[in-house]
Amino acid sequence: KYKRLPDNVSALGYTAMQIAAAAIKAAGPHPTRDQVRAALAGIRDFPTVLGKGHFSFDADRNPHYGQVILTVQDEKFARAP
Repeated sequence: KYKRLPDNVSALGYTAMQIAAAAIKAAGPHPTRDQVRAALAGIRDFPTVLGKGHFSFDADRNPHYGQVILTVQDEKFARAP
């Protein structure tokens, strides 16, 4: 549609919106701020386009999605060996 592949920032934004929507949905029909926060904290192994394909928060609310290291080969990005 846009005649170019999405970059990492696009993937982060897309994933953030998917996770926010999932937390709001999980918080119930009339979610409060605290219910959404609790739902976010409970997200585990959420399927995503980032990293290794799954997103989770740890006990300290740090995000984990498995980093993928890229290199440039022949003027294109490729996964590092």
